[in-house]
Amino acid sequence: MPTMMRAIILDRFGDEGELREQSVPIPAVGEGDVLIRIDVAGIGSWDREEREGHYEGAFGVPSTFPYILGWEGAGTVEAVGADVTRFAPGDRVYAASTPVPRGGFYAEYAVVETRSMSPRCPRG
Repeated sequence: MPTMMRAIILDRFGDEGELREQSVPIPAVGEGDVLIRIDVAGIGSWDREEREGHYEGAFGVPSTFPYILGWEGAGTVEAVGADVTRFAPGDRVYAASTPVPRGGFYAEYAVVETRSMSPRCPRG
C-alpha cells in the first residue's frame, strides 16, 4: 500500500486557478473508517462556494490546507478500520460525507466513516 496519493488541492481559498495537483499523504484509517480507492468523484454545484471559502467553519470543522474538495465519490474499499464489519477490502462502494475533515474525493483515496457509505450496485 502506498503512503502518498495524487490529489487536486487548494493551498488557499479562491477561484479555479487555485486548484492544483499535488502529492499528499494518504489519510489514516481510524477504527470506524474505510479507505476508498476512488474511481469517480462527484462535482457538486456547491463546490465553487466551498472552493471560495464560503463554507469556512459552517459545519464546525476548521479548514486545513492543503484542502481537498469533493463531498461524494465511488470506488473500491482498500482498507477498513478495526471496528468495521459492514465492509471489506474489494467491496465496491459509494460515499458522501459533509464535511470532509480529512480530505475530500478529488483524490486517489478518501477516508470516510461507515455511516457515510453504501454498497454500489453490481454492474449488470
